[in-house]
Amino acid sequence: MRRALPVIVVATTIALVVAAWRFLPTAPTESDRLQSSAEPSPASTGSTTTSTVTTAVPPPSDEVVIGADGIGDPGFPLSGNGGYQVEHYDLALDVDRPTLTGVATLTIVASQRLDRFNLDLIGLTVDSVTVDGEAASFDHRDRELVIDPVAIVEPSQPVEVTVRYGGEPRPIDDPAGPALLGWYDTDWGTYVLSEPTGAATWFPSNDHPQDKATFRVSITVPSDETAVAAGVLTDRTESADGRTTWVWDMTDPMATYLASVVTGDLVLVEEPPIGDLVIRHVFPSADAERLAEIATRHRAMIDLFVERFGPYPFDSYGIAVVPADLGFLALENQTLSLFGADVFGSDVTPAFADQVMAHELAHQWFGNLVSPEVWDDIWLNEGFATWAEYHWIETSTEVDPWELPPIPLGPLTNLPTEELFGPNVYLRGGFALEALRREIGDEPFFALLQEWARRHAGSTASTDDFVALVEERAGSEARAVIESWIHDEQIPTLPPR
Repeated sequence: MRRALPVIVVATTIALVVAAWRFLPTAPTESDRLQSSAEPSPASTGSTTTSTVTTAVPPPSDEVVIGADGIGDPGFPLSGNGGYQVEHYDLALDVDRPTLTGVATLTIVASQRLDRFNLDLIGLTVDSVTVDGEAASFDHRDRELVIDPVAIVEPSQPVEVTVRYGGEPRPIDDPAGPALLGWYDTDWGTYVLSEPTGAATWFPSNDHPQDKATFRVSITVPSDETAVAAGVLTDRTESADGRTTWVWDMTDPMATYLASVVTGDLVLVEEPPIGDLVIRHVFPSADAERLAEIATRHRAMIDLFVERFGPYPFDSYGIAVVPADLGFLALENQTLSLFGADVFGSDVTPAFADQVMAHELAHQWFGNLVSPEVWDDIWLNEGFATWAEYHWIETSTEVDPWELPPIPLGPLTNLPTEELFGPNVYLRGGFALEALRREIGDEPFFALLQEWARRHAGSTASTDDFVALVEERAGSEARAVIESWIHDEQIPTLPPR
């Protein structure tokens, strides 16, 4: 996610200007808000990394338990759920604004003998729940959908859970979020902005990055609208009643907050592929030609990041630009990053747009392929993406952007919930990586980033995991450098090149 105005480069002078941090996009009124209760080869540009869902399942036990109502994130006790992992989501969504009607079929695998288990779902009405075709009792309060199946859910065997639900979804006001989180309904269409806890506003889920799954999303909309989601378009069917169903498949593991839906008066634009990598974007119809030209600048960024980080990790990439100002907010939804129109406004320089595009593209490796184990590890997303956008500046211009801003930037962990997306996470996180680069040198640094992406592909990782990798690859002195940048109260001095 990109939250700040970028550094501003004036001519060829090395100038770093930190602008005010801007939070809220156009949003519903207060009465509408719901309160929430939490070593690959660098030569290839194709999607050659095979990701698998990594599910740690303990040995089965004869004990029958109730699945926990949280996955175990200390800062977000009600995010996600315990006792199982989701392997696949099949979401059939009918969008008749402002109403959303959904059928969600989740393939889950229990890690314990479950008498009951929970899903996360906020603000929508549940009509029925079945578990392997058998009607199940359920209770739905706040974000917890508690499911009581007829039979014990046995471990290690896939089980299908189908939830029929609907209503008028609304974003939630979570103090951790940089904006209202979840499903937005507007006069032109819909979009979602879910990091960290908003996915539960539009589909029942195990809403935490620790539980990644594959997705199929079918979206039915009026035939004069376009509907897009993460992944690759696999089917589009028009019906006699003037509605069209768009089917999108995400065959790589994806965290729930990165799932995406955008609908409305939009145009789907395809570019020539890069090797096997599908490039497609979605733009407002009235501005599609101009935005399509801007989006082609991703091609050079992809080339650079593949060289630096390893193969692009998914089958497709593109951006979705919505016809609304989001306060210069952008979100790295997997394979389909979301942007507000203000990022590409006539009063915004191309350098500004390039930085934000580079930031969200870098997240496909750092945040999407490798996700944070708990939300307090968020600098592993945002610091890495900030480093990547600054690296784009230094390689594509004659400007050196590496000058620390004259503002306080605290440690990168043990964050208060409301500071999860604070400037330290972005700026100090990015400069921490630059300090490490200067300590160990370019070639070892890029090899380390590639190993990080390879080792944790399709899964999650923690700050401790990264520090351990630094010591493994670069030694104890490098570990001391990165630890000081992560933990010291006073920000260290960036060493000269």
